[in-house]
Amino acid sequence: MGPATIFYLPSAEIDLSSRPFYLEQDCGVNRTNGVYLQNDFYFGVKKELKLGGLLDFYTKRGILVGPALKIDTQTEKNQISSEVKFGFIRDRASTERKGSDIKNKPIPSDRYFLEFAHRQHYDDRIDVIARSTLLSDSEVERDFRKTWYNRNQQPGSFVEVAYRGQNYIISTFGQFEPNAFYNTTQQMPEFRIAYLPTKLLDTKLVHNAHLGVVRLHNRNRDLYGATNSSRVDAYYGMSLLLEYNNFLTIKPIFGTRALAYGRNDDGETYGKGLIQGGIDIDLKFTGRSDYANETFGIDGLKHVAIPTIQYRVIPSGSGSSKVPKFHGECFNTEIPSIDLDDMRNVDDLQRQHMVRFGIKNSLYTQSGSYVPRKLMRLDVFQDMLFTRNYDSFRQVHQKRFPDTHLIAGIYPVSWFSFDVYGKVDPVNLHLRELKTTTSIRDADFWKLTFFTNYLKFDGVNSQKSTDQYGLSFTFNLSSQISISIETQYDAKIHKFSQQRFSFSSTLWNSWLIDVGITTRANAKREDRFQFDWHLKLLDF
Repeated sequence: MGPATIFYLPSAEIDLSSRPFYLEQDCGVNRTNGVYLQNDFYFGVKKELKLGGLLDFYTKRGILVGPALKIDTQTEKNQISSEVKFGFIRDRASTERKGSDIKNKPIPSDRYFLEFAHRQHYDDRIDVIARSTLLSDSEVERDFRKTWYNRNQQPGSFVEVAYRGQNYIISTFGQFEPNAFYNTTQQMPEFRIAYLPTKLLDTKLVHNAHLGVVRLHNRNRDLYGATNSSRVDAYYGMSLLLEYNNFLTIKPIFGTRALAYGRNDDGETYGKGLIQGGIDIDLKFTGRSDYANETFGIDGLKHVAIPTIQYRVIPSGSGSSKVPKFHGECFNTEIPSIDLDDMRNVDDLQRQHMVRFGIKNSLYTQSGSYVPRKLMRLDVFQDMLFTRNYDSFRQVHQKRFPDTHLIAGIYPVSWFSFDVYGKVDPVNLHLRELKTTTSIRDADFWKLTFFTNYLKFDGVNSQKSTDQYGLSFTFNLSSQISISIETQYDAKIHKFSQQRFSFSSTLWNSWLIDVGITTRANAKREDRFQFDWHLKLLDF
């Protein structure tokens, strides 16, 4: 008859070739939490599975506890990486000390957070990515997991599944908001088919298209004009690619986009249609030199300059003015797209008639590999608007010449780099934004980084700006021991807003310990003085 199973015993497998235990620990003292000890730990139950939890102690807050797990597995066709962390604490602090959330509502005593992340790649065709954050209040991670909060101050929740065909992508994207204190447009979900740019038969015509169906929801009717709506979004575009001797590229562009809205709050159905016409012109100039410099490792120079002109016209869309504006104009520090296919503010899109001109510059030299080493870059872009619309986000009319965008970088040697991004008002020559990062390093001994961050924002009936400078210096006393100094200066309050002095060392080639002292000025929820240490078992 063969063997018969009577019962199973629990079992676990431990891979002795890797570390079976992982620990990340933070300890310190401050006025808000008192003496605290934070622990994130995992046990390697199987090679692809790690189980653990969170266990924190706060003398002024209580005990935070919760489970955690990590899954990392890879086969010939399937690769999965998932992580879940949950923490709960019954906060003993007073109502005044807990404060209020971003909606000015009192923070409850029962506080929790749940972080979920998943990434999967299957058979070179299917990708799955998901992330969700569930919070008891908007400040819980700021109080009990500051590093998480610094990375993402307003986390979003979404899931996307995409299938990649030969020249198309079929995807499902859902964006939801489990936290009632955030105003986020929820897509529940969006089904989309994208036909990638493809040559039409044997001609020089290239066409692309997309079709999307989505159910939209938001809690704020006054802000978006509706709380619920369904939307069908269809686009078809065509371009003609004309190339001349790798020197001149001319690409006429045409596109049309139709949107239909139904199942709205008022039960009505609305729609709008948009068309786009334009042309892209690119020139390419290449210059070469035999210049060599042994000190800077330069073996010949190659300069590539690409002047570009992009002209676009999008007449006013035909349709109802009652279209809900779930995706409208928003604050953006990057260069916005001018192609109808890529625009996300289609619900509130007005007439567009503009030209964008600019130049891209890159300087290269030969390197030891097949990839040339970039020494310098300088990109400049400027828009000119023939039609100036009313900006409902800032409540002002658009300028004829919006901000000039400048992107530059200098990398003469491997131990020095300088990057800058700036925006300038070309009429008044007022600086609107400036971000710079300068790094000097000696990989064996030290690293020095200096940054600036200036941003001027014209809001509704007000002007706000940030003006900050930062410096960090790390010096390696040995291969295992280093000291670091980080400081930030805020020009708005004329104070050093934060300084941190730390000492780091590896222990027995398995542990990393970091001990630091932090001081702050004008802190909102953080303390002005904090002592902490960070202990981490190197990953396995």
